[in-house]
Amino acid sequence: MKTASAPDMTPATDGQYGEAKTMFERTLREAVATKNGVQNILGRWDKTGPLISPILTAYSLENLPDCELDGQEVRDFLAHPDSVNRFLKLVSGTAREFQLTKPLRERLPAFTLTFGRWKSKKDMIESVEGKGHIISDWAKGVINHKKFSLVQVPEVWEFVPGLVKEVTGHEQIVTTTQLWSARDALGLGFSNGPSESACAIWEVYTDQPMDEYRYVLTEPTPDARGSLSVLRAGRDSDGSYVGRGGAYPDAQWDPDARLWLCRKRQQVAP
Repeated sequence: MKTASAPDMTPATDGQYGEAKTMFERTLREAVATKNGVQNILGRWDKTGPLISPILTAYSLENLPDCELDGQEVRDFLAHPDSVNRFLKLVSGTAREFQLTKPLRERLPAFTLTFGRWKSKKDMIESVEGKGHIISDWAKGVINHKKFSLVQVPEVWEFVPGLVKEVTGHEQIVTTTQLWSARDALGLGFSNGPSESACAIWEVYTDQPMDEYRYVLTEPTPDARGSLSVLRAGRDSDGSYVGRGGAYPDAQWDPDARLWLCRKRQQVAP
């Protein structure tokens, strides 16, 4: 098959290619249930040139769920910074919005993370802050508590975005005890994620919308004053940050509060 010609640009780095290909494949797989969804997402690329046409030809909608999307056409499309950057800017937001329209039961994970590489809290804090993220003093109070423990045996976890009201099924304020119970009753495999999840999220969630923050449903851990808390990952005018929120049994949760729901996928051999 004849492939589309690509602009004469410096090839993307391996990291750029891997990130873009992952997002591209995820978007196609998520949208395959509705052909209009696929066409709405990919059709915009026809306006930027012929790069997308060979992909649509090489991978029919019917074959998308089974294909690995490793063809040369995909590589040609993603091999240049301009394609990578424009694709990520368009699709990352589109795919997220597409997912958030689905019922929680049908929603796919936004990303997966492997845990077990941070061997000490000091290493974790230095790693996160060294990349320009902020960890609040309140969050550090939680992290430094003796009951906050890091994953030691490598594990893979999925993270699904949701709202309190999607978990509980109603618009009323609920307590921590009620929210955690409602999560467990969903029967979707969600459980308390790794304590360090909010610190690890920034490795993949690089395009979080401004002023968004999400609480990660983990085992509540005491802060410096002994109040049970969970961490949250957010972004504001100061940048990306890790904060904390009260999660003692009677703490109240607004129905529109944003969450990261955690689901363990597998353990990884050391």
